[in-house]
Amino acid sequence: MAWSPAPAAHVYTIRVDDDFKRMTVEARFDRPINYIAARSQSARQFLDDARNCDTGAKLKSRNRALQLPPDGLECLSYTVNLRNAARTTRLGDILDRSNIVVSPTLWMWRPSLAHDEEISVQFQLPKGMSVFVPWQATNGEYTRYRLTASPESGSAIAAFGSFERVVERVADADLTIVLLATRDSPKLAPFSY
Repeated sequence: MAWSPAPAAHVYTIRVDDDFKRMTVEARFDRPINYIAARSQSARQFLDDARNCDTGAKLKSRNRALQLPPDGLECLSYTVNLRNAARTTRLGDILDRSNIVVSPTLWMWRPSLAHDEEISVQFQLPKGMSVFVPWQATNGEYTRYRLTASPESGSAIAAFGSFERVVERVADADLTIVLLATRDSPKLAPFSY
């Protein structure tokens, strides 16, 4: 087997506050980036603040893209109103307050990825909070993920909160089932991806 170098990685650190209201993200890029966008046209309405974290300069959004400096951007810091973004999904009406479900298309602002690039995502969460995202986990605590250049689904979801995760091996693949508590039942309701 031929050796191939590790993909170039952009590094995202994501924090969610205790009450799921705000998500703060710091993204450090391995080279100057000239285009950063969210996958949903609606993401802009949930973006509270975006800045060049090297200079502190505020960045504006237009449609679903950020307006970047002409020489590119190497560090992006932004805040998303996570609670409001979650209100766009019907699941929010039935879930217990200990969980929140929201599509990454509404909060993940990122560059386009070439086949030899990836994004390394690390979640720093309050004690007792878990995260479920439709990406490849790179650690057993499910706090680090790898995002590559692949087709994406606008209907994919992310879950944050206190839930049970079950991983079943099916046909040489892992099926992850996340059990979320609902408002009407203290029992956990399954959601699989």
